[in-house]
Amino acid sequence: MRYIIIILMLSLAACSHKDEQSLSHEEISVIKVNLDEAAPLRMSEFISEIEYLPLETPNDEPIGRIRKIILSNDFIGLHDASRNSVWLFTHEGDFINRIRIPHGKGPGELEHLSDVIITSDQEIHALGAYRINIYNIEGEFIDQVEKNYLVYRFIYDPESGNYIGYTNNTTNITLPEGHSEKNLLIFDKKGSIQNGFIPVPTGRVNMGFGVPNNFPEIRDQVRFFSHLNDTVYTLDGESVYPKYILDYGKNSIPEEVFDRRSNYSKLSYEWLEFRNNEIRGKNYVSNLTFFNETDPFIFFGISTGERPYYVLYDKASNETTVGSSRLINDIDHGYVSFIYESSNNALYTYIESFDLIQHLNKMMDEDPEKYNNPASGRLKEVVSKLSEDSNPVLQILTLKNSN
Repeated sequence: MRYIIIILMLSLAACSHKDEQSLSHEEISVIKVNLDEAAPLRMSEFISEIEYLPLETPNDEPIGRIRKIILSNDFIGLHDASRNSVWLFTHEGDFINRIRIPHGKGPGELEHLSDVIITSDQEIHALGAYRINIYNIEGEFIDQVEKNYLVYRFIYDPESGNYIGYTNNTTNITLPEGHSEKNLLIFDKKGSIQNGFIPVPTGRVNMGFGVPNNFPEIRDQVRFFSHLNDTVYTLDGESVYPKYILDYGKNSIPEEVFDRRSNYSKLSYEWLEFRNNEIRGKNYVSNLTFFNETDPFIFFGISTGERPYYVLYDKASNETTVGSSRLINDIDHGYVSFIYESSNNALYTYIESFDLIQHLNKMMDEDPEKYNNPASGRLKEVVSKLSEDSNPVLQILTLKNSN
């Protein structure tokens, strides 16, 4: 899609009267991505060190399916979707606590858990269909926020006491005019909407796509990206404005494609045929699977629906490298996983112990030269202490300085 550039100077608590001219075009960076130049992307090109932290829990209690890695100044949190829990660890990998989020409609219970955040005052906020529950790090239920509209990802602004929720192209048509059909909703702890902005673009109604985090952070700044919109925004506390435009060239979806959605089902939730014929079938970039910004680099994943790509953008040189398929671990030859989260100078993911063990066994059988390479020493040390039933291993990838 050719760019949806909306400079929105809207207050998170009320309308802002800032002059739109205060944002110059020089503040918007265009990241050009040419899929024709895709080639194998090796970790050694931008990663300096790989660290493994086996996650041990009391009585070897199993961690289930991790949906999201949550970084805070004090903790590393893991949103366990299969066990409706948040596991808390130190940044050294030591266990702190497990916060259970009971399923149900009663106090402290939640239905359709979709997102979890950790606030700066060490609270756990869990988002359900029409409610947000708040717990302390001991797992005690503190409070709840009731709402009558849908958001699927969210953050919390401690200065205003408001939440910012992403509707994932949902229209929320029952809301008063001015708040419906917006992709970002600002609401307080009473559930009252204070503002709504970034309208659901034409032809995208209800075309949702779930990613772990639509609100990546870099130092004191929060970014925001949505599905089928090639603009990444900055939320600065009082305003929202474009920060990056992702230009996929001939693989960008032309805006007129969405005008043809009316040729398909009139039911907005029946969009798969339209997507398959008009977007995936034409090899357009349809999915932004993650967007991680660090001090030296921006690292993000995209997909045409049939094929994934990794993209590395050097913030100093403005150079873009497109990686075909998966990353190649040429540092310690270990298993390569989906990248979930980032800090200022590192990327974070996790690897199931089973996958790590199987990968190492395969390397021992099929590529003994790599297996016996001294660079694989730390990896083999970690795996030697695991069983296939062990909990996942947190992987931290420290970044090189930008060129």
